[in-house]
Amino acid sequence: MNIIVIYSMDLWYVNHRVYIITLIYHEGQNMRSFPYMLIMLWLSTNMLYADHPYDKLESLTFNPIGSGARALGMGGAFIGIADDATAASWNPGRLIQLKTPELSIVADFSHWKENNTIHMNAPDEFSNSMSEQNLNFFSLTSPFEFMGRNMVISLNYQHLFAFKREQRLSYSKIEKNDSQYMVMQDGKLSALGLALCFQLYSNLSVGCTLNFWNDFLGTNGWEQTTREKGPVILSFSAPFLMDSAITHEYKFSGFNMNIGISWDVTDQFTCGFVLKTPFTADLEHTTIFTSFDPIYSQTSRKYSEKLDMPLSCGMGVAYRFSDNWTLSGDLYLTDWSNFILTDPNGDQYSFITGKKNSLSHVKPTYQVRFGSEYLLINKRLETIIPFRAGIFYDPMPSDGNPDDYYGFSLGSGISIGPYVFDIAYQFRFAVNVGEAKLKRFGFSQDVEEVRFYGSFIFHF
Repeated sequence: MNIIVIYSMDLWYVNHRVYIITLIYHEGQNMRSFPYMLIMLWLSTNMLYADHPYDKLESLTFNPIGSGARALGMGGAFIGIADDATAASWNPGRLIQLKTPELSIVADFSHWKENNTIHMNAPDEFSNSMSEQNLNFFSLTSPFEFMGRNMVISLNYQHLFAFKREQRLSYSKIEKNDSQYMVMQDGKLSALGLALCFQLYSNLSVGCTLNFWNDFLGTNGWEQTTREKGPVILSFSAPFLMDSAITHEYKFSGFNMNIGISWDVTDQFTCGFVLKTPFTADLEHTTIFTSFDPIYSQTSRKYSEKLDMPLSCGMGVAYRFSDNWTLSGDLYLTDWSNFILTDPNGDQYSFITGKKNSLSHVKPTYQVRFGSEYLLINKRLETIIPFRAGIFYDPMPSDGNPDDYYGFSLGSGISIGPYVFDIAYQFRFAVNVGEAKLKRFGFSQDVEEVRFYGSFIFHF
């Protein structure tokens, strides 16, 4: 029995969808199948060119990740303190504070929930939630002396971006039919870092972390799948079910640097500065189109693309009132307007909005963080029990003004001789954000995110 291909089409455009419709029939079928083929041809053209109301929900959702339980317990206000191995991520100029070799490992668990509302016609509400756990940070760090100067070297792993999300919607929220729409994404971006810090003067040091964003410890990238299914009703045909999915797989590789400066203004007051250089990453993009019903078929296509990662920089200050009590504050900027995808044709799109870069209006974000740490020190037992707290303003980029996110954190732990255990809890939330995704449909969402960190440090 021969299979004859009678129609095929593909298209690449702004939301990186590829629609490939292949219609087949078996030799010997009667001509009554021909209207069915015409229907499929009409549907494929409609899918290719329709203004889909959910397109903007397919733009990438990502979460920048901070390193370390101690830092996150202080609300991320760590640029001016950074006196453990996670300084390679926060401010490599502060690595000079490490006086003994150490091994550190940090794990994190996160759970978030999104309560969504569409205000078109009568208000409709629906929610999505997701959880995940990851290795957050790992390092081997050692101080040494070279040519009369104190130096520190560190080999580290940093989990920097998380992509896991799931959104389920129904056309009945906007239109009067029972079609279902689902977007799932998963993956991460991490870097293997080599950091070096050296002391210029007794109160001034500089450091640099070389970040290699490659598949050293598993796949460095993410996957996003959009699936749509529901009845199709045409005036010249009986209703039938359409069920199809489009999957985008991305493999990410690149290189950049974290450059940090530490200045001890006085014995109590310290300043820190960090610059994370922009860079252009290579993306290996595979698109897979799957039709489940009425005909099962699968077609894939590969692209080589470029992704410009944005510049970010920050400064932090810390004041130690005593050996027990420290206050800190950070201001951090990220220029998301330069978060740009370049497709195989050389066209550029904002990776925040999914639209052409010339039509997007993405502004930089400014994070503000404050933290405090109080230590209960028992010299006789050689133990330290810390109590930490922090608050922060952590906006997310959007088309137009950034979405406002706020949060607070708490942390504690115990240090016994060469062993240090830390834990942190962080709560981050937003109210009435995400409006730019489906602005004309009155879309908004409330977001709640809970994150737990646990770390272990051993001083050799």
